[in-house]
Amino acid sequence: MLITFLMYATWMFTFMHIFEAVYAAKNKRVAKFVLFENVLDFWIMLMGMIYIAIVYKVYRWDTFVSQPSKETLALKYFDSWTEFTYYIDDQYFLLVIDFTYILKGFVQLRLLPVMGPVYSILKMLMKELMIFVVFFGLVQFLFAIVGNLIFHDLPSYATLTESMLTIFKASSGIFDNKELSKAE
Repeated sequence: MLITFLMYATWMFTFMHIFEAVYAAKNKRVAKFVLFENVLDFWIMLMGMIYIAIVYKVYRWDTFVSQPSKETLALKYFDSWTEFTYYIDDQYFLLVIDFTYILKGFVQLRLLPVMGPVYSILKMLMKELMIFVVFFGLVQFLFAIVGNLIFHDLPSYATLTESMLTIFKASSGIFDNKELSKAE
């Protein structure tokens, strides 16, 4: 529940856009509400509100008014958590929130004088890096399929997932020739 305090702090950034809109209107400027940063701030605030609602409404159901002991509160919290996460696992939701926080951190790094030029260079290289990642992934996937079809009797190529992991390890230099030499 400690992450909820961080979510409250991020609301300040989102509510700051209200003052930005008022400032733009007073100075007869056009407010840019659909900038990536503004959308990211809104996304962070929305995800934070959803998670806070889940924590305080679902997990701590019926504990605010009754003021139970710490042991009863812990049991009630755990029972509510296990009942709710039976349907939806909140760890995936927290991963999305963490990813958006990291993305927001990288976006904010461009404002530093040292990181600004590096950020602009990486922004220009991003298209080429994404093309490389897509083609590298496709080549890895195709070689994993071929490895799975040819060496299906080996444990490291038995399933497509194991085959993909083996091919990825081989591309980074971790490869076992002895296992392939024993294959029929």
